[in-house]
Amino acid sequence: MNGTISAKQHSDLGDARKIATPQLLRKGLTVYLRNGKHEPLYVVRDPSSELHWEFETRQFFVLEMLQVDEEFDALAASYERRFAKPFSRDDLQALLANLVDQRLLGLAAASHPLIEPYREQLQADLQRLLEEKVAKFRDKTQAPGASHGAKAAVAAPTPAPRAGASNDGKGADADKLQAGVRGFAGMDDTLQIPVFHLFNPRAMLKAMLEWVEPLKYMVFVLPLLLVMALGIVISNFSLVQNDALVRLSGLGPIGQLLFSLFTVNLLCTLTLALTAQKYRGTVNSLSVALMLGFLPRFMPKISHLIGLTRRERLWLHAGPVLMRATLFSIGTFIWYLTRSSSGSLPTIGLALAVVSAIALLLTLNPLSKSSGYHLIAVLLDEPQLRGKAFKALFGRIKGNAYREANDTALMAYGLASLLYSTLLFVVAVLMVGSWLKLNFSGTGVLICVLLVGYLSVLTYRKFSSANEMYERALQYERWKRRRLPEDVENKINLKPANKLARYTRRALLLSLLICMFLPYPYEPGGSFVILPVEQQQVATDIDGIVTEVLFNGGEEVQAGQVLARLATGDYESQMRIADARIAEEQALVAELKARPRAEEVAVAEQSLQMARTQAQFSLSNHKRHATLLAKGGVSAQQAEQAQRQYEVDMMAIRVSEANLALVKTGATPDSIAAAEAQVQRWRSEREMYQAKIERSQLRAPMSGKLITLLLKQKTGKYLGPGETFAVIEKSEQVFAEIEVPETEIGYVQEGAVLKVKPLAYSDRYFDGKVTQIDANVIEKTGGKYVKVLTVIENAKGELKSGMTGYAKVGSEELPVWKAFTRAIFRFIDVELWSWIP
Repeated sequence: MNGTISAKQHSDLGDARKIATPQLLRKGLTVYLRNGKHEPLYVVRDPSSELHWEFETRQFFVLEMLQVDEEFDALAASYERRFAKPFSRDDLQALLANLVDQRLLGLAAASHPLIEPYREQLQADLQRLLEEKVAKFRDKTQAPGASHGAKAAVAAPTPAPRAGASNDGKGADADKLQAGVRGFAGMDDTLQIPVFHLFNPRAMLKAMLEWVEPLKYMVFVLPLLLVMALGIVISNFSLVQNDALVRLSGLGPIGQLLFSLFTVNLLCTLTLALTAQKYRGTVNSLSVALMLGFLPRFMPKISHLIGLTRRERLWLHAGPVLMRATLFSIGTFIWYLTRSSSGSLPTIGLALAVVSAIALLLTLNPLSKSSGYHLIAVLLDEPQLRGKAFKALFGRIKGNAYREANDTALMAYGLASLLYSTLLFVVAVLMVGSWLKLNFSGTGVLICVLLVGYLSVLTYRKFSSANEMYERALQYERWKRRRLPEDVENKINLKPANKLARYTRRALLLSLLICMFLPYPYEPGGSFVILPVEQQQVATDIDGIVTEVLFNGGEEVQAGQVLARLATGDYESQMRIADARIAEEQALVAELKARPRAEEVAVAEQSLQMARTQAQFSLSNHKRHATLLAKGGVSAQQAEQAQRQYEVDMMAIRVSEANLALVKTGATPDSIAAAEAQVQRWRSEREMYQAKIERSQLRAPMSGKLITLLLKQKTGKYLGPGETFAVIEKSEQVFAEIEVPETEIGYVQEGAVLKVKPLAYSDRYFDGKVTQIDANVIEKTGGKYVKVLTVIENAKGELKSGMTGYAKVGSEELPVWKAFTRAIFRFIDVELWSWIP
C-alpha cells in the first residue's frame, strides 16, 4: 500500500458526492467520493480550515475496517480478501503515523488497541487543535465591529464515543441499528465464494437513472397485473404444465440457467443498484459470483447505506422483489397473448414467468437473507429479525423466555420461516429425486437419499448455531454502524439542469402520443410452408432391378418421356411361352374347323362295312349251331356262344353307323369355341407380360421438373412395387399454406393481397392473393390455427417445396394504439369476461 496523505488547499470537488464519515476521524470532518484516473478517491475535507486530504481506496478501506477489527490478523485477512495482496504491520504503522501527523483522528480512535501507541500524541494534538479553535473564536469575537456583549464560548473536550456510536451528535439514536442495511448490499466481501469483478457501473447507472426513474410509477398498476397474471395461470394451469414440458424442455438446464442469469438476475441486480444510486449508496462494482461454487449470478457491491431513511430502505429491498413480480406478470402475459402464434416469443414469455416465479419464491424465503427477508425486517423495524426469531423459538423449545422483544411474535415468525423453508426443501427434493430416479433408476434414489441426509445435517448445524450467529452479527453491526449528516442530500457544486434533455424527453413523449392515433395498416399473418400446385410421383406396380437411368435429376422432362428401365428377363421368357401356347391352340382350332374330312368319312364307312360283313358270318354260324343243337350235334353251350357272337357283331354295326354319322357331322360349335377360348387366354397372358415390360420403363407422368436428384445412383438397386423412383412437379406456380392464428382470422378475407417473406429470401417479398380459407380449425401445441391458401408466381423457380417463412395479409387500417393493444383488449373482452359470474 503506497502513497502518503498530505493536506491540500480546498479545490473544486466536481461531481464528488458526500458519504458517511468513519467514526475514527475527528468530529467536523466530511468525506466525499469522486472518480479518479484509475480508481475512486476519497476526499476528507475540513470546512473550518478549507483543507482536504485524498485517500486511496486501500487506505480508506483500512480506515473503515479499523472500526470493526481490533486485532491486526483480522484486519490483514480482510485486506487480503478484498485486494488479494498482503498487508503488513509496517503498512499499518505508516498509515496510522500519517493520520496522526495530519491530525485527522478523533478521540474515538484513542481507545482502539491498534492505535494505542499513538494515544498520547493523539490526545495532545486534539488538545492543541481545540485550543486553536478557541483562540480563533476569541479573536473573531474581539475583532473590530464585533458585538461588545458577545461572550467567548469555550468548549470542553468531547469525551470519546464508545465503539459503534455515530459522530453526528444524535446521541442515543445513533446506537440503534438500522433494519435492512449493514453498511453494504449485494456482494458481501466476507463471503468465501469465487467473485469475478466486471466493471464499475457508476457512470452507467448515473446515465440510466434519469431515464428509468419514471418506471417507478408502475408500482401502482403492479397489483392489478399480478392478480390478472395469477388468474391466467390458475385458469390455464393444464396449458401451463403442458407448455412447460414441451417448450422449456428444448432449452435444457444450461439454457435455462443462462436465460435466468441474463434476464431475471440481471434486471433485479440493476434494480438494486439503481435504487442504491438514487438513495446515495456507493455502487463500487458489478461482479459475477459463483454461488455454491458453480452457479453464476450477477451481484453488485454497494456500500455506504447506513443512514438511509425507513422509506429509502423499503424501496431498496422492495425493488428486486417488485421486479421479480413484474417480470412474472409480463412473462405470463407474453405467453398467454402470443401462445397461438409461432416463433420463440411464447417460449421466452413462459420461461420468463417460470424463472421469475421460482426466484420470487426463493427471495421470499425468510431463512435466506435476501431482499424479501430485509424487506420484512424493515417493515418490522427489526435489524436482527432472524437471529431474534430463532433465539425466541429455541428458547421456547428449551423452556427459556426471550424478553428483548415480543417473544410470541418472534417465535411465530421463526416457526413460519422453518415451515416455509421446509416446504421449499421438500418440493426441491421431490423434483430432484424424480429426475434422478428417471435418469439413474435405483442409483438415483440412493444419491437422492444421501443428498437429503447431507442437507439435513447442514440445516441442523445452521439452526444449532443460530444464537451464535445472531450474537456475532449484532456485535458486527455495533462496530459498523454510523450515520450520515442531516444535510446529506445537499449536493456539492450541483450542475445546472440539462434543459435540452428535458425538452427532448417531452418532445419524444408528445410525438409518441401523436403517433398513437395515426392510421396503421394492420396485417395479420402467420407462418407458411410452400407446396407445389401440381406434383406427381414416378413409380410402378411391378418390382425389379433398375438397369438403366436416363436422367440424373433436376432436368425438365416431358410427359411420357422414359426416365429409367427395370430388368424384364422373366417377363420376356413368359411372353415366349405364351406365344408357343397360342400357336398350339390356334392349330387345334383350325383342325376343328376343317372337319369332316373325306378320309375320315371313308374310314368310318369301311369300318361300318367291315362290321356288317362280320355280322353276316356270325348270323350263319348262329343258325348252323341252332340246327346242330336240335340234332344233338353240338352242345347247348356252343350254341349259346355262337348266339352271343352274333349279338356282339350286330352292336358293332350300330357303333360303326354312329361313328360314321359323327364323322360326317364334323366339329361342334362348342368345341371350336372352347379351343378359341384357350387361344384368347394365352393371348391375355402375353399381353399382361407385354404390359409389365412396358411399365418397366418408368415414364414421366406429366411435363415438369425432376426435383429428385442423383437418380443415376439408383442403377442396380431393387425397386419394390409402388416405391417412388422420382418426383416431378410444376414450379411455375406454387401454393403457400399459411397458418393464421384463430384470433386473427377475422381480419382475413378471400381476395386480400398478402406478402410472403421466406426465410431463404429474408430481404424480399413475394406477392399473392388469398384464394381459399379452410373451413376447419387445426389445433397444435402452440394453439389453434386456420389454414389460408394463396398462389404465388414462381417463374424463376426460386421458391422450393417445403420452404417456410412468415406471411402477412392486408387488412383494414386501425389506429396505432388499437393495432398494438388488440391482444390486451381481447384478453379483457374474453378472458376477464369469462371470470365474471
